[in-house]
Amino acid sequence: MTGSFIASVSFLFTAMFVDNYVHLLVAFTFAGIGQGLSGVPCILPVTWYFKERFALANGISVVGGSVGMMVLPVLTQHFIHAYGLCGAILLLSGLSFHGCIAGALMRRPEQSQGTVTKYSKLEESSDQPTSNSNKDNPDAVTKCGFLVSFLKQILSHFHSGIFVDVPKFTLFQAIFALYSIGYTTWIVYLVPHAINKNILPNKAVFLSTVGGFGTVIGRVGYGPLVDYNIISGTRLFATLSFLCAITFLVDPFTDSFAVMCFLAFVAGVSIGARYPISITMTKNLVDEDQFVSAMGWTHFFTGLGKTIGGPLTGWLADSTGNYRIAFLLVGGIDLVNTAILFAIEITQGCS
Repeated sequence: MTGSFIASVSFLFTAMFVDNYVHLLVAFTFAGIGQGLSGVPCILPVTWYFKERFALANGISVVGGSVGMMVLPVLTQHFIHAYGLCGAILLLSGLSFHGCIAGALMRRPEQSQGTVTKYSKLEESSDQPTSNSNKDNPDAVTKCGFLVSFLKQILSHFHSGIFVDVPKFTLFQAIFALYSIGYTTWIVYLVPHAINKNILPNKAVFLSTVGGFGTVIGRVGYGPLVDYNIISGTRLFATLSFLCAITFLVDPFTDSFAVMCFLAFVAGVSIGARYPISITMTKNLVDEDQFVSAMGWTHFFTGLGKTIGGPLTGWLADSTGNYRIAFLLVGGIDLVNTAILFAIEITQGCS
């Protein structure tokens, strides 16, 4: 609820008060914070209610994003033509406010609501200050000890020890960050890339709808494959990375709209499925009490990749006059991810 409210107010501020790049940067920063705060809480109810067939339930739960990918580009284009840019952003702000209502409807299962957390008394520290200055100023010792204790408590809540205790988790974060570079490139620049190939804008926008339909298929279809142990999440992620790499490597060399639609669909299946697969991979890797923090770290690194992907692609496009180099780069990144993941699978098989 809080995240949706922050994002909605940020969009509202953008539509009504933004008149320079500084205001726009501030507004979009807060919008990103709001969207980030909404990410993990949307995943948690699935873990509460679906102990079995989690992959299928998780895939279905994120289909809404795919539907939005299909509908919003066309809808936003209509809003801009009908109401102008500011009016379109106001309407998008209103849509975002619905996340507050959705958050209010989320409830834990009844058995979880009645649980009582038991606390044990903290052991008193036997360490005694030896400094004369500390003896003379006991308030300073108390404040310093409180600050150290507070910082340790904060770090423990983030479960930063996961990176040391579970080395594969660290490796997966790098893979998810690299995947997110391609995710942002595809989401943001699929339509401009088509327009750069002299495809009419009203036809180019249709590629987002085709790609969005592909993400729906990918997100719903991956669940049974993983739940019924037909293929592991890691191996499926690697296979889809290879498939997506092929689409990115082929796309710059075709100007056929039909072929571009097919590639957008295949890329949509791959990119759409890999997001919920990353959630399943993380859940299977860490303990239940670490899952929330682990997903927080996963969203942090995927957000880092998305932050890099947009400006990097834009810079390459400005430098070369087209998006071909950027798409080829993303294809290479997906090939690297494929090699790393299959190396992990082979290593596990040998051990």
